[in-house]
Order: sequence, then structure tokens, then C-alpha cells
Amino acid sequence: MTENGLEALALVEVESIARGYVVMDMLAKRARVSVKWARAVTPGKFIILFAGDIANTEEAMAAAQEAAGSSIIGSMLLPQVHSELLAALGAVFSQRPLKAVAILEFNSVWSSLEGADRALKAAEVGLLKMHLAAGIGGKGYFLLVGDHADILAASDSIQQSFLKQSLIALEIIPNPQPDISGFFK
Repeated sequence: MTENGLEALALVEVESIARGYVVMDMLAKRARVSVKWARAVTPGKFIILFAGDIANTEEAMAAAQEAAGSSIIGSMLLPQVHSELLAALGAVFSQRPLKAVAILEFNSVWSSLEGADRALKAAEVGLLKMHLAAGIGGKGYFLLVGDHADILAASDSIQQSFLKQSLIALEIIPNPQPDISGFFK
């Protein structure tokens, strides 16, 4: 079990904002899950992130897919999600020293979430920042922090996976200049 008994993270993306609110209500009524993030994003879609134990998250996902019907664009379920990813969704980020930073940009919210989960599980890195969808055309990006070798290992795990097709950019900054460190948060 991860923090607060949550084991799974799920995402549903719907092409209608109005239908998105209905979907959110239906999944919350069907199972014991916590809606972590839900909003309208460009160009007029609605994304819902929710978490709970695996069984309840799967049940809520079934309700969401049923309620969304043909308006569903996509969905994903991350079982055994890393606790630091869940914390980041609540705006709680790593306080590790800035030895090295990696910036990873993906073409979708779901690939950003899967990428962050994979990176956190692959090496001793932390999430320094995460931005999903709003104001960036439905894309997502996150910043990792850690030792340079761990940053490289986490980045390699993404480049060696199916997520490589969704990865728009990957930049690594070893020993960031202290004068700009505040811009990473």
C-alpha cells in the first residue's frame, strides 16, 4: 500500500467538458476513490485523475468508461503507483538538493504520469515539479531531481520504454546554477 492506502492512479479523458463533470460524479458514486485532479483543458476536453485501492479504482474506471460512452478519448490505470507521484498531485514536491535536474516533456497528460511513475521507480530521484495540461495544450512535463547518475538512470528507463514515442523533450542540467534554482520549483 502507498500513502493513505492508495495503490492505483487512474485517468479518464473526455471530449466534452459537460460530460466530463457527469463522468466524475459517476465514478465517485460507484467506488471509494479520491478525485485528485479534474479540469477542462485545451481544446475543450475534460481530464479526471483519481486514486484508490486497486479494486475500487478499477470499479470507478468501469463507471467512468460507461458514463463517458463514445465521448471518451482515452484512459489509463497505474497500479502500484509511486507515492511521490500521488504527493505531487497534491502539490507536495521533493526537497532534495539540486545536484542534477532532468526536464521531461510529453505530448499528453497520461504519458507524463506514466513517465513520472516509471522514473521514480527506476532510480533514487524525486519530483521537483509537475505541470499537467493547463496552458500547454494538453501536454505535460515534470522535473526530476537527484544525483547525476540517478537522473541518467531514470531518464534511460523512459527512453528504453514505449513512452519514448510520447516524449517530446528530455534535457538534463548537472549542477544547476544556484542563481536560477528558484525557477525550477
